[in-house]
Amino acid sequence: MVDHFDKVRFLENLYQEVLGRSADTAGLRNNLSGMSPMPDERELASLAGGFAKSQEYRKLVIEEFFLEKLILIPVEDFNFFSIGDHCATANLLKKFGLRTSSGPFDWLFTSIPMVLECVADAFCHFLDRSYYKEAPSSLSQGGCSDAYDHEYFKKKLGIERVFNHHNPLTQSVYEHFVRCVDRFTVALDCEKTILVYMGKNLSASEIQSVECAFSKKKCQVLVFEVCCRGPVVMPQLEFQRLGQATTIVRFFPHSSLGALEFSDGLDNFFFAYIVKLFACGIFRERVKTLDSCDFSTRSLSGA
Repeated sequence: MVDHFDKVRFLENLYQEVLGRSADTAGLRNNLSGMSPMPDERELASLAGGFAKSQEYRKLVIEEFFLEKLILIPVEDFNFFSIGDHCATANLLKKFGLRTSSGPFDWLFTSIPMVLECVADAFCHFLDRSYYKEAPSSLSQGGCSDAYDHEYFKKKLGIERVFNHHNPLTQSVYEHFVRCVDRFTVALDCEKTILVYMGKNLSASEIQSVECAFSKKKCQVLVFEVCCRGPVVMPQLEFQRLGQATTIVRFFPHSSLGALEFSDGLDNFFFAYIVKLFACGIFRERVKTLDSCDFSTRSLSGA
């Protein structure tokens, strides 16, 4: 038997040991309210079992298992850069150990036209501080005014709050972006650089423009177009090689794409798995077009 204080400590330890995080206030309150005043061993075991059956734990286990498998695929000396269209691309590359250095588009809202213009004019407009304006508070997350617009891209391309997590008017932040631009620019002419874009509803002209812009560079571009085909049991992928620089991956995920990742860990893994296999040259050298390619965990390289 445990008293109320022990129940709180038990739940806090359960969150930390099973889910790998601190207990959130709402979850702690909800679990406490469902416990009897003096829980016995059976009730505590049932509660622990509930944690182990939760969607959060399932996602955690899937990602940890597949991360171990992903590590077995050797990719050395490659530079992976996110080019948008929002934070999820950079976050997933980092989460699976693929992004080891910062790039200028990591935590920004972007679009293909914006990225291509930045490359074309050597980031001249991007680094022009006269375009940095504080975003209206109603457009910022949580109603705060922490986000900043880039007025040039806002007016020309309609992209709101390009700098959703940064104040580029701060000198240290601006210098960070300058370093990122320098690093990114050098990487464009490296054969072991892979630029990764993930977005929805991409037009044929946008995709073709990527190839036109990078065909004379040494880097490779991997474009994930997140598509919807209705409920799918497993993620589905279609590949198409476009010219010298660009490969399109039409990705039909099992779950929805959020601000930082997919809601299902399996989709997150497949994203990172395809990026890593691409670096190994599998899709660049062996396949020009691969349609309706369904994968299962039984066919994973290195599994």
